[in-house]
Amino acid sequence: MIKKAISLLCVCVMAMAMAVPAFAATQGQVNNLADVVGKNPTNSAAAKELADAVKNDKSLVVGEEVSKAMREALLASNGNTPNVETTVNGCKVSAYHAPGMAQPLEISKVLFKDGALEFTAQFAGGVQSELGVYVEVEINGAVDATKTYMWECDGQTGKAFVNKVGSGDDARTVLSFYAPHFSTYIITAVNSETPAPVPETASAPATSVLANTASDMSFAVLAIVGLGALAVLGSAVALKKRGAKN
Repeated sequence: MIKKAISLLCVCVMAMAMAVPAFAATQGQVNNLADVVGKNPTNSAAAKELADAVKNDKSLVVGEEVSKAMREALLASNGNTPNVETTVNGCKVSAYHAPGMAQPLEISKVLFKDGALEFTAQFAGGVQSELGVYVEVEINGAVDATKTYMWECDGQTGKAFVNKVGSGDDARTVLSFYAPHFSTYIITAVNSETPAPVPETASAPATSVLANTASDMSFAVLAIVGLGALAVLGSAVALKKRGAKN
């Protein structure tokens, strides 16, 4: 009887462990990690963790903090030299991605029309840069730099930036953004930046988003397993008593 109870307990533990949803970083944790990367762009481990967090959870807003931190990390990893420089449809494109990519970035569409930018690209073979890609596009049209710009890609949103470079006849407008993964990015002017969830009131920035969240999830799993163990053992004892009476 006890052996059967132990076997049943093992089955319950496995089922409950599989039922626990995968943990995800919160917006506040991601912003805190962006602060860590921003202060030390050469911290490649933190930069990769930040990139992974926003790649894997499209509900996270890739706001100003994340975008600027990943820009600094990508520029630092490439010595401030773009991995890609090309002109598409009259727009000059510069892109920074993780060094050592075996496949080139293929830019198939750059279209600026009616104040909106449509940008489509992918790496050959469907691979992705582990740090994402920071894109700078010199626009061949008028851009209202007083407005707020956001991108949308596969249901995720993020911050885009408008900068004026040069002066006189050499004056140019650059629209830039951080792309966690590649597909089609639509960048438009919005009334205000998409609000992010209120971050936690942590006293210090999280140095590891996934490690901290995993720790919280471990307690939850232990609690579930403990309750399951009690339920199974209780059933075993009840069955044993019933067998003794009979």
